[in-house]
Amino acid sequence: MWDFLFTYYSFSPNKLMTWVPGFAGGCVSAEGAETVTWDAPPMPARVQREARWVAQLCQNITSRPARFACHGLHEWAMVYKQSAEQVRHSGYDLRLSSEELAAFVESQTVCCTHFDAYRFYTPEARPLNTFNPTFETRQEMEQGGCLHANMDLYKWAYKLWPWIGSDLVADAFEVALMGRAMDMRASPYQLADLASNLSGSKPNPVALIIAPLSRILPMPPRPSGRNWAWLPRHLLI
Repeated sequence: MWDFLFTYYSFSPNKLMTWVPGFAGGCVSAEGAETVTWDAPPMPARVQREARWVAQLCQNITSRPARFACHGLHEWAMVYKQSAEQVRHSGYDLRLSSEELAAFVESQTVCCTHFDAYRFYTPEARPLNTFNPTFETRQEMEQGGCLHANMDLYKWAYKLWPWIGSDLVADAFEVALMGRAMDMRASPYQLADLASNLSGSKPNPVALIIAPLSRILPMPPRPSGRNWAWLPRHLLI
């Protein structure tokens, strides 16, 4: 479950735990300590182009209306009409039988706008999706109501590290951590037994309007309790 944050996302734990101030804080000091100057390495032209692309993406996300109607159905579409042997995470039971799961997906409006989720749909599920996101249309399709678009703020942040600074990367990682928990809570997998690994407490169900999702995992504790709506704007370099 959590290994996704270090496999799908390629930023190593060592880099995540290595603090640098970034462009915004070239001088580092502590009370009673000597000031240390950190000189950022030159930013290659490739990274500059990527930074402009990320800034444009974040501008697009924050300027268009968010859509909140997908209810995490992308994970359900990824196992739509698959046999038990075909399911990617076959080590975990599904909440519903294959037939019940297919009927449930067909009864919903599947409306994923995120290419990196949509591309893992089963071939049978793709025609059910309202949209047809592609690698090339990410600038036009990404929107703020998408769980994975928010999680990917971590990816865009660490791709611009060390210039962007470790504080923002760590904030984005926290968003990805919470997003991954929500993603799995809304997934078709029966993961209630993992509850103690997340928070050490009994499952705390989230109120969703989709009845079959009643058995879900608790969110991990939020260390800071902050509202993360500001984060995409801090990536507007």
